[in-house]
Amino acid sequence: MKKIICLLVLIMSLLLTACGGIDFEFGQVGNSITVKANKATDGKYAQSDYFSVNKNQAVKVTSSLTGGQLKIEFIEVVVFHDTDGDVDIIPGALAATVTVGPDETKTVVLEEGEYIMALTAIGTAEGKISTEVVKQ
Repeated sequence: MKKIICLLVLIMSLLLTACGGIDFEFGQVGNSITVKANKATDGKYAQSDYFSVNKNQAVKVTSSLTGGQLKIEFIEVVVFHDTDGDVDIIPGALAATVTVGPDETKTVVLEEGEYIMALTAIGTAEGKISTEVVKQ
């Protein structure tokens, strides 16, 4: 049942994105994620793929936004890999929240585990942010 609901939410998100353009573009290499906000209007929302944080590590968020802000929620997840290569991501508790504007850098300390980022535009967010898992 959860898979059906997740699939329906994904399809609806894709349809809404197709109708209104792409508000967020994600690029991920390992635990480094880059997010480009394409004039994402107030309240627009997106989620990253999962990433891992090990012991004595933190997430450094560097903003190159030229306008607006992004609220970033770090959500704990449980990741299941099945024998077919499919991945199920089950969201858990909210671990931390940070808001970044133009030319800001913030460090978020998280417990060891796997996370996703949930991003929400504040105002009209335009530009890029990058996150990198770094030693604490």
